[in-house]
Amino acid sequence: MLFYELKTALRHLYRAGSYTILNILGLVIGITLFSLISFLLIYELSFDNFHPNGNKILQVCGKDLKSGERTAYTALPLSLTLKNDFPEVKYAVGLWEMVNKETYIKYEDSEYSGFTGASVEPDLFYIFKYRIILGDVDNVLKTPENIAVSQSMASKIFGKENPVGKTISIRNYSYVISHVFEDLSANSGVKFDLLFSDQIREKINSDYKFAWWNGGLITYVILDDNASIDDFNQNLSSIPEKYYPDFLKGRSTYFTIPFKKAHFDTSILNYNHPAISYTYLMLLGSISFIILLIASINYVNLTLARAFKMNIDAGIRRITGAKPHEIVTRHILFSSLSIVIAFILSIPLCQLCLPLFERLAERPLASQMTNINVWLLMLSALVIVALVSGFIPGRIFSRVNLALIIKSKGSFVRAHKEAHNALLVFQFTLAIALIIAQFFIVKQISFMRNSDLGFDNNDLVTINLTQIEEVYQERYAKCKLYKEILENKGSQYGIYEGTITENIPGYYYQNIFTVQPVDATIEECLATSTAVDDNFAKVFNIDITLGRFFSESYGTDRKAFIINETAMHKIGWKDIEGKYLKLKHEEEAFPVIGVMKDIHITSLKEPIAPMVYRFGQHNSFPAFLTFRIKSDHAEAALTFMKKEWLKILPATPFDHFEVKETYNKNYEEEKRISRIVGIFALLAISLSLFGLLGLIMYYSQRRTKEIGIRKVNGAHILQIIALMNTDLIKWIVLSFVIACPIAWYAVHQWLQNFSYKTTLSWWIFITAGGAVLSVVIITISLQSWRAASRNPVEALRYE
Repeated sequence: MLFYELKTALRHLYRAGSYTILNILGLVIGITLFSLISFLLIYELSFDNFHPNGNKILQVCGKDLKSGERTAYTALPLSLTLKNDFPEVKYAVGLWEMVNKETYIKYEDSEYSGFTGASVEPDLFYIFKYRIILGDVDNVLKTPENIAVSQSMASKIFGKENPVGKTISIRNYSYVISHVFEDLSANSGVKFDLLFSDQIREKINSDYKFAWWNGGLITYVILDDNASIDDFNQNLSSIPEKYYPDFLKGRSTYFTIPFKKAHFDTSILNYNHPAISYTYLMLLGSISFIILLIASINYVNLTLARAFKMNIDAGIRRITGAKPHEIVTRHILFSSLSIVIAFILSIPLCQLCLPLFERLAERPLASQMTNINVWLLMLSALVIVALVSGFIPGRIFSRVNLALIIKSKGSFVRAHKEAHNALLVFQFTLAIALIIAQFFIVKQISFMRNSDLGFDNNDLVTINLTQIEEVYQERYAKCKLYKEILENKGSQYGIYEGTITENIPGYYYQNIFTVQPVDATIEECLATSTAVDDNFAKVFNIDITLGRFFSESYGTDRKAFIINETAMHKIGWKDIEGKYLKLKHEEEAFPVIGVMKDIHITSLKEPIAPMVYRFGQHNSFPAFLTFRIKSDHAEAALTFMKKEWLKILPATPFDHFEVKETYNKNYEEEKRISRIVGIFALLAISLSLFGLLGLIMYYSQRRTKEIGIRKVNGAHILQIIALMNTDLIKWIVLSFVIACPIAWYAVHQWLQNFSYKTTLSWWIFITAGGAVLSVVIITISLQSWRAASRNPVEALRYE
């Protein structure tokens, strides 16, 4: 019986001809796109799920008590303090990143980069799934000179040689490889290629055991089985009072979040591994659902388009004794067979598209092809699609009356046409809403990239000074010498003046202090602090709105402040004449000599905060050296800069980057969302057009005789095309009207994530609707023209 039904289903698909091709093609595209997004969704949702202790791990985070900002970064001494002074802590580890992908690693005469590394406590191997495959498991990272490397890193540098006992150099320090560990999965926030001993911290930073003002540690713990998380959080809040120096007390506290939720908690600031919002994942899930839904609607619509023939078939079966549920089951079998064929065809297409989608999503997704959870999700979705796609037409055709069909086939066409129209409106509503949302995402990104930042970031090249191993004073002296050489010799290469700073816009500003203004309406406020030299305003083209900027000519400027406009408004000053300011942790108040124009130091996602600038040399925090270079001299200038750099700092890599490019990386997540939504919205529209094309083919076929009679009676081709267009375009217009409020609400909610946002312009809605309508008109007109241009004699012979 089953064999007979399958044979009948195959015969049905074969006889359907072009409708089957369109149906299968639409399903192949829908299933392929759904599969690709499923890969990405499972990748994100399974982030760090492979650790055996995942449910027990807690991440310790910091909270600023004044601003409310929550951060993943904790003070350097925290992990050591938790391990030694908190009996309820079973394991504790602090991850202190020491190597990034730009860091050079030397082995013999070769240099390598592209790796990440962190200093960790041995408890790491009890908390996370780091499995040692070479080396003594009981003596991991016991000395500051020992390091462990990943299997992939060992393979890249040493090939098939045993790396244990080999020596590599990183920033003038030599390390002996003592262990090799198995690589962690790519979807992990604690994945590193090198692991350094926690003992190395004291060699790099001698006061790290009590440097509570020095952040940058990512801390994780596992508590004893009988310990209470609430009690532990309460104990964490006692750390500032017990351990902090006086000037830091009252500033911040600590709390915990479950490790498995850290990847999705966007309220926690983490520059190394930014969290993925559930909103973004819901957007991806919605897109995949919409695409699969559109493919299903196409199937139902094209099945209903053949209503007359299907009704006769169902009617004859009813006369010969078939029950309604048998008709429904038969159509579910038809749809299931179509989906199975489409699924088989989608597998090679998915493999072909996967590398492109990986680049689009910026995620390594190839491993998801073998993930059982992906296939279970896809199987569940396809079963639901098969049931729905088969049940709807099956239910309709199971109610037929054969005598009524033969008497008045037109009534059945009209009845099914109402179902066509409803489904057509539904699928185009979804597609148009996606297009409108994509237009607004692009508009917001363009707004952020082109807004006035308060400074000019064009043609700025910055050299990273943090890899220089000398102490701050020596680092500053060498950097200043290098700057002066470039300023004296660099004019022929288009190099202008340079500036040495503690931070640059687009990077993380780590210092936030409580400032106490003298003679003000407020007692204190939080302000971001950074050290600059006397060329900063000139190089970055930032205006001074009141007073003056720092100058080497004034010895007193070493004990002076410049504030930004937001700080001045926050404090409540009308001018800065005779105004003084002090940092809460310092004893003395210093004069404010200038007010600098507000600049966006991070991105337009965040509001401008109060800022204080200090004259950098005496603060001894040189981290970046920035030059403005003529764009047409960039290549020659960089060659010259590197040559001079190696003369002064031969052991330090020449690590440079463009300020504008680095700043715009703050919008990478939005750009990634834009690309994904844009491409899949376009494909959703294309998929909808497949269904529309099938309907037009059917309508043209059903109205062949009508078109022939109209032509014989003098109707022009354009009149017939207009007649065909009017019948369908009104439903597309209705779809646009319904889609507008849906898209407006979705975009309005998304824009709440930005402090500075674009306007919800009406012309975006019109443009999106007009674009979709234009494509629909072209599609309808081309098919209508084919029908209208046929010989009317042939048309009148039809049927």
